[in-house]
Amino acid sequence: MSPRTRKVLAVCLMLIGVLAIAIGLLTPEVGSGGMRDMGSRTANYSLTNIALMGVGVALIAIGAWVLLYRGKHEDAVVNVNAPAPAQEAPATPAEPVKVEEKDESISESDYLVLRLLNGDEREMYRSIVDAGGEMLQKDLITKLKWSDAKVSRTIDKLIEKRVVSKERYGSTNRVKVDLTYARE
Repeated sequence: MSPRTRKVLAVCLMLIGVLAIAIGLLTPEVGSGGMRDMGSRTANYSLTNIALMGVGVALIAIGAWVLLYRGKHEDAVVNVNAPAPAQEAPATPAEPVKVEEKDESISESDYLVLRLLNGDEREMYRSIVDAGGEMLQKDLITKLKWSDAKVSRTIDKLIEKRVVSKERYGSTNRVKVDLTYARE
């Protein structure tokens, strides 16, 4: 159901609810008060009138729920059969990928990987590839002039995306390009 149709339906439900309440309130059973009331007229609402007003309130509530919350709920529903997203949105906006022409020195798999990474990840991946496909973490810190924490976080992101792997090497780590998932 389109959002516009949903809104029209919700407004119609709310209008019908208001109409039901109005009919219930405006059509009481009028009776005479008898001797005690000295001729005054009182309005008595029958069970039908009360039920009609209750239905009206329920219709207004349902219409309001459909109008306010239903669209948000449907947008938040996750398709279980859909594949997981390839990457989370980066904390900082990713730099636009500059692809004027394909560099002949880059292999096809490296070219595809570079297109999927954000700026820092792309810079680190390119540094590792330029160094022959593996590099020590301490050398990455020196070459990129980044803090230890930033290098470590970026390596972890690349490992999550399965484009590099790391192994302990003395007091540092050896970071290697790892594209085995691309061949699976």
